[in-house]
Amino acid sequence: MSFIQTLSGKQFDYLSATIDDIDIEDIAVALSNICRFSGNVPEFVCGSALKN
Repeated sequence: MSFIQTLSGKQFDYLSATIDDIDIEDIAVALSNICRFSGNVPEFVCGSALKN
């Protein structure tokens, strides 16, 4: 099993990816949320912001 499910719902297979499988929005969101789940989360909340 060599795939991940991206935020847009696509299954991205690392071993047989094609140019049509790449979504720039998935990449942008993943990079902005890199701290968790390879970045494929709908929202990002910093853990330290939740502790008071």
